[in-house]
Amino acid sequence: MKSTSLIDSQKSQDTKVVTFVIPSLIGNNELDKLRVSLVAGVSNLSEKLHQKLQRLSTMGLTMRKISVRPSKPLETNNINIIIDSIGLSNNLRIIVNISNYFLEKDDEINANISHLVEVTINNNEIGWYNSVSPINAKVYVDNKDDVLSLIEDVLLDIAMYYNYIENINEGDILSGLDFSKKKVEFIIKNKYNSKYGPIHPGSDYISLASLSYNKNSFSYSNYIKLWDNLIKFIYPDIASKSIVMERDEYLIEQLKKHNEYGQLPLKRILKICRDLEAGSYILVRTKKNPSTNIKKSQMIPFFKGPSKFNYLKNKVRTHYKKKENAWRLGKVNILPFSDYTKVDKYSEWISIFPLTIN
Repeated sequence: MKSTSLIDSQKSQDTKVVTFVIPSLIGNNELDKLRVSLVAGVSNLSEKLHQKLQRLSTMGLTMRKISVRPSKPLETNNINIIIDSIGLSNNLRIIVNISNYFLEKDDEINANISHLVEVTINNNEIGWYNSVSPINAKVYVDNKDDVLSLIEDVLLDIAMYYNYIENINEGDILSGLDFSKKKVEFIIKNKYNSKYGPIHPGSDYISLASLSYNKNSFSYSNYIKLWDNLIKFIYPDIASKSIVMERDEYLIEQLKKHNEYGQLPLKRILKICRDLEAGSYILVRTKKNPSTNIKKSQMIPFFKGPSKFNYLKNKVRTHYKKKENAWRLGKVNILPFSDYTKVDKYSEWISIFPLTIN
């Protein structure tokens, strides 16, 4: 049994579709193979992004159940079609330029979008650069995988914006543009490093997700800290704009979904959880008396302290006195999620509730 994430808890979630452009048939064998490979890679991005949002939703974030997914790429090498798409669509966010012939001049385009990123494969240089209007940032990478990774990072930032910032701002395009510029200011001020190379002056957009890698591994905790610090930077007088719930608040929000919520000793549960490291656990509670003492003796150890179960260097412990170690209804304890299968066989007498501690 898996913990239900805040993203999954509402199937009719609002979905934002992001459009991007890659070239159509080019006539160059290597570039055509690259184009086909990129189109195929895009098909996996929606699921990857959904998994990341699920993971973030279990780390103390008050998600608004808004997802973001890429549309089928617009494949064209007609500059006029691209310019028309920029001018007419408020969903276009990314142009993949694998042949260096796209926007090379300052076109007069009334782009009703907050930012537009152009990514180009370049073996000679990598990094974030300024660009001509309506492109807000031009990113050079040196391989196909980084193209797809960058698209995923931009999509993740868009999802986070819709989940947290849109309800703080007025929700119009001007506030989105202003937010992108303030985000760049925040990044430059703190001298953050991007997975995709140096950040050069003049870029009007940088993805926070691109700053959240330890080598090639994406760090969810670093990403959350970046967003939290960014919001504090932009809204210094509004302490409540932190995107991360306090531990107790987040636990209570989860426990409200417990079908025995009204019978739970909340203060005791919160006290137990304060001693635990962030991670996945199960809340166990005795709910029915077994018919035999043998069954009782088999289940009592789940409610004893570290003398019986040496979990996480003795950090998981019961808050009942030794004289109360006998079976009784309503007893609770917190166990590592890895023990779910051990307890599940006794689900007739013990309720099991997945719990995430941030």
